Amino acid sequence: VTLKGYFFVSGGNTCDLEVTVGQLSVNVEIDEQSKLYGEADPVLTFTVTGSLAQGDDSEDLEVTLMRGEGGTVGTYAVSGKSASVNYAVNFTNGGKALFTIAPRPVIVTPLSGQGHIYGESDTGDLEYEVSGGAGTTGSALIGSDVLSGKLGREECSDARSYAINLGTLSNANYDITLASSTVYYVISPRPLKYSVTLSGMQSNEDGYFIYYGDFKNSMVTISPVTGGGYYAVVAGETVTVSAKFEKDGNDIAEVKDVGAYSVIGITAVFDAASGAKESNYTVTFAEEAAFSVLPGQVTVNIDDKTKTYGDAAPAFTFTLSEGSELAYREEKDVLGVTLKLKDGDGVNFGEYTITGNWNNPNYAVTFVDGTLTVNKRTITVTLEQNFSSVYGEPIVAPDISAITLTNGTLAGSLPVHNNLTEAGFSVTFNDNIKNAATYSGYISAKCENVNYEVTWTEGRYTADYIVTPRPVKYVITVQNMHEGNYLYYGEFDESRNISVTGPIEEEGLYPVVAPESITVKPSYSYTPILSML
Repeated sequence: VTLKGYFFVSGGNTCDLEVTVGQLSVNVEIDEQSKLYGEADPVLTFTVTGSLAQGDDSEDLEVTLMRGEGGTVGTYAVSGKSASVNYAVNFTNGGKALFTIAPRPVIVTPLSGQGHIYGESDTGDLEYEVSGGAGTTGSALIGSDVLSGKLGREECSDARSYAINLGTLSNANYDITLASSTVYYVISPRPLKYSVTLSGMQSNEDGYFIYYGDFKNSMVTISPVTGGGYYAVVAGETVTVSAKFEKDGNDIAEVKDVGAYSVIGITAVFDAASGAKESNYTVTFAEEAAFSVLPGQVTVNIDDKTKTYGDAAPAFTFTLSEGSELAYREEKDVLGVTLKLKDGDGVNFGEYTITGNWNNPNYAVTFVDGTLTVNKRTITVTLEQNFSSVYGEPIVAPDISAITLTNGTLAGSLPVHNNLTEAGFSVTFNDNIKNAATYSGYISAKCENVNYEVTWTEGRYTADYIVTPRPVKYVITVQNMHEGNYLYYGEFDESRNISVTGPIEEEGLYPVVAPESITVKPSYSYTPILSML
């Protein structure tokens, strides 16, 4: 800068003074800043770390800040420049990653009401709405952005509600959060409907009727109804239906006694082995059907009994049903009732129908059968786990002695089991054993008698068979050498000086299994002898 017009008087002389003003150095630190993806950039700012000339402020530095190009999530370098002629501005952190674009928070809300009927096809990709999260303005998704992937739910096809989760939804520029209120995908039970048809019965103005003893299950046919919102059972699954009867207002197991009967519904049995589950279906009965069994004179109820397999049979008893009266105030013994099992001997696990006869010709007795329930006999057994042999030695196949009865007792009456073999237990051994190894699960035990409820100790009904390596010993002998077992250079002859003997027969050692063979060759270590005096 040249200053003219300032005159200094000295001895009457005048001169021009030229003064140079230099730039003032100042440090500037660029401030770290950030924004959410999709939002407008904030104004970039800086902080002056030095002192400015009196009366100046940061605007006098004429600083311009710029960040790296890009609008996706990440960090960006910020640099600056100054147009000031009065200041030499030093950007202490210029060019560093000082600006951050953070993922844009969005909230995904699955649409309610999504689902399908059990056994039908899935509705496809789950639908949802996207809304902006905290700190966002405008649209939740920016421009043409989309979320890749799809919502998910627990992988299961059973009828119930499944919480919808974020699944594979993603976009690197978004922080995706599932709405706080859980939305469910509902697989509804599959509606089944059945109707009843009566056949093989007589009829009059009062309806269908049969005579005592004429009823057959085939007279009641249960048929599925499809259409109108009802479906067939899912292919591959088995649902067995049977009629549910009511007599005089009470549910009954079978039709036999005199009275008015109605088919009030059905009993559905879902075969688990086929994959059918009761919870996956709703069963509807179309309409009731009624018929009558014409009168008898006396009805006898036979009492239900229970026993455990292998115990003595209980005594059968009976009572007169409500409304049945004996003439002349006679006691029930006058009927001469004999009770017995209708089918089977009542020995094995299961239910047996108890029926009866009478020998008094003055009464026509109708029997309401009872049930003898034979429960399984509960026992605990242990399968031995330590089985082994040496390779090449005979393999001893485990037998029934490998199983030990550790809790409970075997059947002592009807029938009598004196040992585990009689009780239906057996041990199977896979003898396909060759080399030394551990043969996992080659021993297995089972009980084929369904009348026992068997618990295996630690759940082990299999065991391993271990074949250990065969110990074989050979002896190497040094021979035909000078006293002290040495030779001179050139004298060594392995066939003359070394002998290998074996296998050695000692306790715990074995010969080689025929026809196998082992070739044993000596190995040597060498130590130079520098002098031998």
